[in-house]
Amino acid sequence: MRRRARLVRLFVTPAALIVASLPADVQRVARKYLHPDRLMILAVGDTKAVRAGGHDKAPELRFDAFGPVTELPLRDPDTLRR
Repeated sequence: MRRRARLVRLFVTPAALIVASLPADVQRVARKYLHPDRLMILAVGDTKAVRAGGHDKAPELRFDAFGPVTELPLRDPDTLRR
């Protein structure tokens, strides 16, 4: 029973703290830890489709609108060569 109570505290307490947070608290923490100038977006999939951009929800969206796009070739899983 003690272990169960500990597990409940472990998961419920952080969730309750998040729910109890004020929007100003969230903004303060975001300004401290999130740096837009260091943001990276990882897109995995068909290179042509990713570069073409667009989506049924945002057809005008393209990845190059966020900055330079760098393609990182995957390694072969058997040989680990590119």
